[in-house]
Amino acid sequence: MLKINDIGPQHYRDAMAHFAGHVHVVTTDGPGGKRGATVIAACSVSDTPPTVLVCLNRENAK
Repeated sequence: MLKINDIGPQHYRDAMAHFAGHVHVVTTDGPGGKRGATVIAACSVSDTPPTVLVCLNRENAK
């Protein structure tokens, strides 16, 4: 897994420019266990630190 400091701002911007409109895979590992979802709506929020916004519907996770 990449850490925030592994991706520079320019590299992040370049990557986001190539992936707009594609399917993204979002994963997490927390107290509830490992989870993942595919999303088609995602947008860049910031390049320092690299941040992407996705909206997930809890009802679809069932």
